[in-house]
Amino acid sequence: MKIKTKLCIAAAVLVSAGLLLFVIGMSLLGWDFKRLDISKYTAKSFIVENADDVKSVEVSMSSFPLDIVSGDAFKLDYYEAAGCDIFVLIDDGTLKIVEKYKYQPFDTGFFNIGRGDHRYVLTVPHATDVSVVGVNCDISVKDMRFGSLRIDSTNVDLTLDNVEITGDIYLKAQNANVCLTDVVTTSIEAFATNLDVEIYGCELGEALADGTNADVTVNDSQIGEATFRATNLNVEANRASIGKCSASGTNADIELNTFTVESLFVKGGNLDAYIEIAGIRSEYSVITKGNDLPPVQIGSTEKTITLEGGNNSVQLKFV
Repeated sequence: MKIKTKLCIAAAVLVSAGLLLFVIGMSLLGWDFKRLDISKYTAKSFIVENADDVKSVEVSMSSFPLDIVSGDAFKLDYYEAAGCDIFVLIDDGTLKIVEKYKYQPFDTGFFNIGRGDHRYVLTVPHATDVSVVGVNCDISVKDMRFGSLRIDSTNVDLTLDNVEITGDIYLKAQNANVCLTDVVTTSIEAFATNLDVEIYGCELGEALADGTNADVTVNDSQIGEATFRATNLNVEANRASIGKCSASGTNADIELNTFTVESLFVKGGNLDAYIEIAGIRSEYSVITKGNDLPPVQIGSTEKTITLEGGNNSVQLKFV
């Protein structure tokens, strides 16, 4: 038997044995992967005695998720764990929260899945500007009002529910999942290579989603002006009202149902679109550039629909 064949057989035996041990081990743990995290978590709190001492909040997170809630005082409930150092202080009116994380598999285990069950909770008593940076940022905000929100991270999961933001939202990441429900804000800008944005029941002055691969869902929301652009773009809107809307991509898949709009611009190198306008057809001017697009028409108002594409499959109807 050749040496190469013997090595292949030996490797296959080792892999099979490893898989068997893994299955046996996980069976004994009830397939609860969080039990692989052997870190010890110690609950801590930091309370600001005078809320007026804080004008803004800066957070630098590496591994723990963060909830932001409304309350009577500035407070951080957090956890200390092996492999990370936590610093909380007030510097010139800014509450600074820093988590410095070092991967130490032989001390804490190869998995830190348990961190998801040990969320930091930041309590904010009044409208405050919040900025967050980090590698992995899992941020949830619910039932509150605050200033602006700025996030710059590699991976971002952002959930806002019943939130009023007096300023704006700015997000920059490599991979971002954004879910807004019942949010009121003047502006949101989201930039990411892989971007997933969901907007439900919101009132937004302006919205921008920009990525290489972008999926955008807008339901039952009102937006003054919206721009969606990506190399690979998927947009779905249901019962949404957008004053001025632009959607463009090299590969664009657009579905607009019962859509209210004053000015609509849709462009794609490869364009697949179903557009159902809640309005009167005769009021809209339809401007097209490309083959196999709906017929051009002159409308009775300043409302416009502009369609541009290379390879097109487009339906336009009014309801």
